[in-house]
Amino acid sequence: MKSSGHCKVTIAVISFVSLTLVTAVIAAVVIVVVLGRNSSVSDPTINYYNGSFRITNINYTDDYKNSQSDAYKSMSAQIEGIISKTFDNSDVKNQYSSTKVISIR
Repeated sequence: MKSSGHCKVTIAVISFVSLTLVTAVIAAVVIVVVLGRNSSVSDPTINYYNGSFRITNINYTDDYKNSQSDAYKSMSAQIEGIISKTFDNSDVKNQYSSTKVISIR
């Protein structure tokens, strides 16, 4: 069942961050996440950042409400893949660990 609204996706980004602050501005522009800092490269800390954004070129379906549905799993895998590729091709790729979609609403 389709509705005319747009998708809103909430994500959690997990990142390893070190004292060497490498143009975190790129990450902030890409998905509106600001990376933090840690005191030592040898002592990485996992930091969790939440963010959300709108996807305007995909119609929302009620299947996205259920995280067990095939539609939800497929869409979240696509989103996670795009964000991972974005970080992997950025100057902050060494600080990035992974992305997890936690809801599509």
